[in-house]
Amino acid sequence: VDEMDLPQPPLSLPEGWDAGREEMRDRILASWSQCEVLFHLHIAKTGGSTIANYARVYKNRVMWSIKGVYASDKSATNAVSRLALLRSGDSYQSQRVCGSRARVDAGTDKNCTEQWSMTSEVTHWKLLQHRWPADEQTCFFASVREPESWAESAFNHVRMRARYVNTPPWIYSYFTFTQHPQTSFLTQMAHAHSLTLYRMEETDFMSALLAYHFHRRGYHVVAVPPSRNKKGHSKEYVRSLDWSHYVDENMALDRRLWEVVGPRRIVHVTPLEELERTRSVARTSPSPPHATAESTSLVELEPGHWVPRNAISPLYAALLDVTNEYEKVPPSNLLDELRRLEADELIAQWQHVLDGEKKPR
Repeated sequence: VDEMDLPQPPLSLPEGWDAGREEMRDRILASWSQCEVLFHLHIAKTGGSTIANYARVYKNRVMWSIKGVYASDKSATNAVSRLALLRSGDSYQSQRVCGSRARVDAGTDKNCTEQWSMTSEVTHWKLLQHRWPADEQTCFFASVREPESWAESAFNHVRMRARYVNTPPWIYSYFTFTQHPQTSFLTQMAHAHSLTLYRMEETDFMSALLAYHFHRRGYHVVAVPPSRNKKGHSKEYVRSLDWSHYVDENMALDRRLWEVVGPRRIVHVTPLEELERTRSVARTSPSPPHATAESTSLVELEPGHWVPRNAISPLYAALLDVTNEYEKVPPSNLLDELRRLEADELIAQWQHVLDGEKKPR
């Protein structure tokens, strides 16, 4: 089937976008078309389930769902293993994905695709720790959420699961306790082909963009409907809480991330292209430059490689200011905090998570 013969889904710009945003849409689609892997970093409580539903609705034929404990080593190793299987072309999984391509003739399934799509609740840094082999060929994308709204949603989630209505979420939540939970997903991106961040309110548009991309690659899909929570949270209780102090203490970098992404609605950067363009002006330093006027004009693209701030795009520099700062955050120890609070029952409940196994039921 010729690409032009495939029905194209509608792809209108979100309400309120000016004509200049068409360039953003086209840049994202052009970037996605060049990647071997299109990877959705599913940050909890940011509307990511809508995107992840492509794996569920189409049964891992257009997008592969990588399972594992939230933001864990297991999720990362599963992603690395899955890519190796898909790349082999001989696995049942790769053949099943290939078989759903509208333009692929029988007998050519083995090498039918130049791109694999994945979704996982895994941080980029965890992927690198487990030797993700395709960073330079991967287009990452993720949604972000206004921090106070994120904290409220996370509280509802863990309160509902653990059934401790009056217990603060940071005591027993395996992901809300992590400092700067959204920023933690986006560190060490220097070699990524591209990174697209969008505010949660643009999820439906990004879902349509994804469907459009899949259509251009030969899949017959339609945009999946938004994922809705049907578990009936008590909004009256949540609205009485002030999350500003919690965000100031635990999500300050997420607030700064939101200040970059929120007003722009969608942000698209090409880290690898920025890195390659500045190779000739890179300054190697084993440690951060001393706090001088010169140091404020430098940005660390990757560990030990500093470049003049004006050598890269202002938008990418703003993102680096946030994600590089996360590298200086000491890791929090949930178990020690629970012990300090003498929360024996909660320690027992979450021991499996603390041990890196599975979520308690």
